Amino acid sequence: MSDRAVEEALDELEALLSEPLDQMDGERIGAWHLRFRAALSAAERGRGWVDLVARAHALGGRLDQVLGEAISQRDALRRELDVGGLGARALKAYRPR
Repeated sequence: MSDRAVEEALDELEALLSEPLDQMDGERIGAWHLRFRAALSAAERGRGWVDLVARAHALGGRLDQVLGEAISQRDALRRELDVGGLGARALKAYRPR
């Protein structure tokens, strides 16, 4: 396999990262990662390899940023659900006389 497979995998990651956060699919990202690892292990590491490595690192930074945003959204949702749960428990405990 050539370095072209790594380049194609990086193109695919760019496409995945361009999707809105709420439409991202963890399974697709996991499948991409398997394909990327296979391409990486079979790469020839030719003339353009240094540029591919730089691009991969930049995309890794973008992936970390997207992951951070997803974690922030998850935590905000958990806080909202916890507040709702506290309110529901308070209403259950309230018994009008």
